[in-house]
Amino acid sequence: MTVRVFAALIVFSIVSGCQQVATSNLTAIPDFVRDAVRGGGGGTRAASGRFEDGYQALRAAADKSATRAAPASDSPAVLAILRTDVVQGVVDEVYQARTGGAPSATSVRLPEGKFREFRDLLSDTRATLMDDVARGKAGEKKLDRILIAYLREYAAGEFVDRNGTEIAKPSLNGGINNEAITGLATVFWEALFDFWTDVPVFVEREQEEEFKASYRAPKANEVRPVFTRVVEAGKEDKIVTEYQEVKPDERTVFYTRSVHDVYVTDDGRVPTAVKLKVAGTERLVDAGQTGITAGEAKFIKSASNLAGKQANSLAAGIFGFLGKINVGFVLVGGFSVGDDKTLLEIVKVSAEVATRRGTQAAIYAVLKEGATRSPEFDRLVTFAGKQP
Repeated sequence: MTVRVFAALIVFSIVSGCQQVATSNLTAIPDFVRDAVRGGGGGTRAASGRFEDGYQALRAAADKSATRAAPASDSPAVLAILRTDVVQGVVDEVYQARTGGAPSATSVRLPEGKFREFRDLLSDTRATLMDDVARGKAGEKKLDRILIAYLREYAAGEFVDRNGTEIAKPSLNGGINNEAITGLATVFWEALFDFWTDVPVFVEREQEEEFKASYRAPKANEVRPVFTRVVEAGKEDKIVTEYQEVKPDERTVFYTRSVHDVYVTDDGRVPTAVKLKVAGTERLVDAGQTGITAGEAKFIKSASNLAGKQANSLAAGIFGFLGKINVGFVLVGGFSVGDDKTLLEIVKVSAEVATRRGTQAAIYAVLKEGATRSPEFDRLVTFAGKQP
């Protein structure tokens, strides 16, 4: 072995050792959120209901002996993803944040190979589940049904995440590219958190009604109402309604009514979770009433978005170290060391979505349960409520 190759191997071993992301960085839920969950007393809060049940089901997918719950999936392909250290690390970290515990001591560091495994399984599972979609087959377990339904929307270019962000339709010609695999990762994490957490989609305003006029020829034997005012001396006027058949040669105006909600999302878009009735909705209330106010909803959205962006930058900064020093030499037999854009994008999107959704779940629990929280937390809620 030449000195040059030997030196290259030493550099590679040092640099690749830095290619690890701690799960506390991958799910960088802000400290003020963890403090608020603890109620300022430093204790923990037991999770219950859907969140606890979902956690046990996700843990059972990896280790049946750790819980008596049934695994979250029946699909071998989905179970393989759920068993990865990436997913289990995220699940443990979010659970700890939601209950006010310290960052988990398990799966503390996730090396490059773990993300490569996660990426490859996502790619393989896409093909497996899309075959199920094509055959009209639905999984038995709720997570399977959600994931298959979301993949159907994604493949059609109609998937909208909880923020109201539209995920571009994947281009699968000749295989799966970087954009498609990162979109797939987004859809996977959104499905997992919609299965697991109990955060509703907030409705900002009451239902809006639109009356649209359209002109068309009448159908056979179609009738329309004719209103006539009847006036009689000494009596109140009354309106008489008669239905008359529309003549075939007449063109008339017909009014159709549509009713929809305005959601606390980008441009008021309807999230796929609402469209497919995976997630419930919750109407905002005025200050002083029981429920979530408009200001609190803004805080949940802005704080979770900010946390997600910061997690994206933090994880990418750590994982992208190898790419930054631009190692491009060949070690042996065509094996080269360099920036793997796909893996970097997987790390970034996993960190952003998991942190955003985990922060969202933790803040919602604090606000909904009315727990004691720090003055800092309340100041942030008030500040966010005053923003346009």
